[in-house]
Amino acid sequence: MYIIQDFEPGFYNWSSHFVLAESTYRSEVPTIAIFNSSLLKSFFNTRGYKFFKEYYFEPQMNETLKRHIDLKPIRKKKQILIYGRPSVDRNSFSLIIEALKIIVYKQPDIHGWIFCSAGESHSDVALGNGVVLRSMGKLSLDDYARTLKESAIGISLMISPHPSYPPLEMAHFGLLTITNSFANKDLSKWHQNIISIDILTPQNLCNSLIRAIEKYNDNCNIGWEGKSSTKYVNDETNFGFIDNLMNDMQNI
Repeated sequence: MYIIQDFEPGFYNWSSHFVLAESTYRSEVPTIAIFNSSLLKSFFNTRGYKFFKEYYFEPQMNETLKRHIDLKPIRKKKQILIYGRPSVDRNSFSLIIEALKIIVYKQPDIHGWIFCSAGESHSDVALGNGVVLRSMGKLSLDDYARTLKESAIGISLMISPHPSYPPLEMAHFGLLTITNSFANKDLSKWHQNIISIDILTPQNLCNSLIRAIEKYNDNCNIGWEGKSSTKYVNDETNFGFIDNLMNDMQNI
């Protein structure tokens, strides 16, 4: 039984590690694959990987966060929350910084906005024009929920076919959320608050952020009005395939 969280070879340069990680998807041993999301399963299927049996589960919101989202919405601050993890290449922290260094000279009301980063501790980043990205480090779930509720715009990138959880958390907490597409992944189909960039460059990210700021300036409640098209926040079981899985394990 193989729980597949992401396309693991992508975590490495083309190398021995890459081919060894990729070889685990082509094992001669009968393997039951359990994918973290239908998007990831589709990515593998379109690339010809075959397993004895395949199942998937969809992302669901953490129970602690869900308790906060059920509370009354609060008025948003002019705050932009970055999912900032400089040590994790697939979260593209450096690209986000380059985009922010562009917008601080292009957006007229930029000094009315707060920029903060959560996910990993790092030094505060001077963006230019007197604007600083403040590092909040890794937050507790309760502090993270409070930060989500008060923030107006979110940026969370993920250079992989996995949908990743922060963009979904941001969108469902009423943030206009900017992320990226990748292969078959397009999270803008999952929530009205999500803006998915097809060609990810600092300039395109900057342009998307400018549009999000304009939307907020026109309607400060727009994020709370966005609708989800997924079951990300629900109480349904996410593992209805367990009985079938047990039968499959007995039949290998």
